[in-house]
Parts: sequence; structure tokens; C-alpha cells
Amino acid sequence: MNRVVLVLLFSSLCVRGGLCGQDSADAGPAVTPQPRLVEWWFARHAEKIGAMSEDGVELLMLGDSITHNFESVGEPIWKQHFEPRKAVNLGFGGDRTNHLLWRLEHLPRLKKAPKAAVVLIGTNNICWGSDTPTQEEREPRYLMTVFGKLGKTMGSKNKDKARILSGPKAVKLKRGQAPGKVWRIALGKHRFKVSIEDVTGMDIKDALKPMERVPPLYRRCFEIVSEKDKDGVAFYKDLGGAAAHGGQQYLNIVPRAGASVMVHEAGHIMEQRARNTEKDILERWKDAIAKDKVSISPYGDRVHHEDQAEFARVYAFCLAAGPEQLKKLKARSPQRYALWERMLKLAKARR
Repeated sequence: MNRVVLVLLFSSLCVRGGLCGQDSADAGPAVTPQPRLVEWWFARHAEKIGAMSEDGVELLMLGDSITHNFESVGEPIWKQHFEPRKAVNLGFGGDRTNHLLWRLEHLPRLKKAPKAAVVLIGTNNICWGSDTPTQEEREPRYLMTVFGKLGKTMGSKNKDKARILSGPKAVKLKRGQAPGKVWRIALGKHRFKVSIEDVTGMDIKDALKPMERVPPLYRRCFEIVSEKDKDGVAFYKDLGGAAAHGGQQYLNIVPRAGASVMVHEAGHIMEQRARNTEKDILERWKDAIAKDKVSISPYGDRVHHEDQAEFARVYAFCLAAGPEQLKKLKARSPQRYALWERMLKLAKARR
């Protein structure tokens, strides 16, 4: 690992700047940096920037779903061969060359250059096309592509402002017994706890801002994680590279993550609460995926419980946008829609 290795699969495409004699002035879409306007993509990019801020990254693995899937089906291989090499996974499912070029231009400047990089990209240029739109591009494959843009305005219509009822009180947080502070908060009709790890240096007002953007229906998840002997919504400096972890026992989140991440974790929290009553409800979600015949996002494609949480996120975007968007979502994914409504009722988010 003492030299930089670039494994390039560019589908006979030329690297920007003219590897094949092409002038950048007339470069086509395949070699023009471009972001993907979907929420999960930017969230993952932010998460990876956070992971790279740590010292000691020695290997960059850049690519599309082939690389991305080392975090799911290929995890044992990753742990055996790449984790010891201090690698970071910069694979994004569905990316084409133009998307990877944008990500490369928006990586953080590291104090110490990695020893090597592996780039595997171009498969989706073949499948989807990059210069000539195909029928599949005109009919988006993912629901997040259709509705993700609504996430930018989520919470803009919310009227409630968070109020501090009590605190701060010094505590030992559940994760690693880290020293922190806890507050009791009121937001609309909801009452819950917010905890902040001391080393974050985070102000409680900054913690409450993204929570005010969460649709009122989803604030039930804040109550669930604030039950007896729980930390509530807990902000940590680092979660091992993740933006958040959510379940009915906890909602742990890093300061840079926002309302979009919270509504994804709300999906996990309320699904788990619903499963206390109907133990097979997550298994039924698998059937709903098969019947709907549409993907939510590449991240959701990894495993059915992430598909469920990603649907919860899309539902939250549509809920905030209004009845017409909810109607469109229901038409595109009726089985998931009905089952998520059932989960909300069982979790007592919907009375």
C-alpha cells in the first residue's frame, strides 16, 4: 500500500480534461460534475465527510453500489480486508461518473494524504445513460428522487417553538457513560428530554432548531425515547461515522445531522414500538415492498428495515408539504403507505 492505485471503469468515457483528447470546453454530462438532488445522497456525503475528518484514513474506496454494498452484503469482506487498511467507503448506490466527480470536488482537505485510492465507476452510465436520457431516467426509479426535494421545506409551516421546562442537569449518558447534560422540553403538546454530550460544546438552542422542523405527528418518537431510564434525543460528538442511531430505547444523533435524519430514525423508533403489539409487522413490510414494485432509495434497497425507515422519511416530507403530496405517495406505494399508517397508530403517534 505504498503507492496510489486507481482502478478505473469509465465505460469508454473520457476523464474530464481530455484523457482521450476531449477539450473540457465541450465536455458532456458524463464528465461534468453534478450532484444528485436527493436527500439521502447529501446526508451520506455529509456522513462520509465526518468520517474522513478523523486522522488515519489511508485508503479511499470510491464508486457506486458495487462499492456501497461493502456496508451490507459485503460487510464480512470489508472487515477482513479493508478495515485493517483504514479504508473509508465512498461508494454511493446509483452514482454515475458525473456524480462521483462532484463528490471528489467536495471532499475535505486532509492533513495527511491517503496512501491509495480505488475508483470503480461507470456501470450506471451504461445502464442509465449519461448524455442521452433514457425512458428509465424519465420515469424515476426511486421515490426519493420524486419526493426528496420536499425535504428542503419540511417544517417551514410549523408554528410550535420549543420551550425549556427544566435543566440542564448533569448526567452520565447511556452510551459509554459519557458526561453530559439533560433538559426537559415542551414542543407543542409533546414533552420529552434532550441530552447533549459535554464534549460536543453544543448549545441547547441549536439542538432544538432541527426538532422544531420535524412534523408534529413524528414528535411521538421523541416521547418514546424519553421514557423512564432513557436519555431522550441524545446528541453525541461521534457515533462511529454514523449520523444517527434510532430505536425505541434511544435516538442518538450527531450535531451536524438535521431534521431529515431525525424523521428517518423516527421510522425505526415507531416501527419497533408497533412491533411490540404486532410482532410480524416488519415481516409484512417485506410483502409490501414486493407488491408496490418500487424502490424508496438505494439506501433503502440494502435491507427491508432501512426501506421502512426511508419510507417514513419520504412520508414526513409529503406530510409537511400537504395532502396532495401524500395522495401522490399513496398512489405510488399503496402497500407501504397503509402499513406505515398502521405503525403510526400502534405507536400512538396517530390517535
